Amino acid sequence: MIPFYAPEIRLTPLSLSDGVGTLALDFSRGAWNVNSIVFSIDIDTTRFTFDPEIDVRFPVHEPSNVSLSYDVSDSDGEIDILISDLGSVLPEGLLLEIDLHLVEGAAGWGQMVSFSMDPPVSFGDDEGRGLYGLASVVSSVFTDGFESGDTSAWSMTDGESY
Repeated sequence: MIPFYAPEIRLTPLSLSDGVGTLALDFSRGAWNVNSIVFSIDIDTTRFTFDPEIDVRFPVHEPSNVSLSYDVSDSDGEIDILISDLGSVLPEGLLLEIDLHLVEGAAGWGQMVSFSMDPPVSFGDDEGRGLYGLASVVSSVFTDGFESGDTSAWSMTDGESY
């Protein structure tokens, strides 16, 4: 069982405007000095495009180390992300925003985003330990009248593997 004071990341569709959907990633350290997070987000590439050079923002705090990779030929549209602040802890709250662009002629927004299970979300603390934590998707659907709702999918992570 994951303790209530575990670290957590939460992915939420924020807005939908002019063919661009914005995702927000919020972070809570729980009771730990988390300084690194590794995760992957799967997107529906039949509906969305993504440019890692321009579609990722750190609106509140730019971490000291960010690694982002995206292979357009990957069939599950996986965006791989490592975020760390070596020598300090990551701040809580809004960590990053990602823009996804609707493919011309795609059939609506629909079901389109989730955390990847391979690799699983992983948290690390300032002493080099892997931590148990939570990864949640508040809603995996963009709609024209999107309203934030209850969490629709939960994943538990163990800091290393399932």
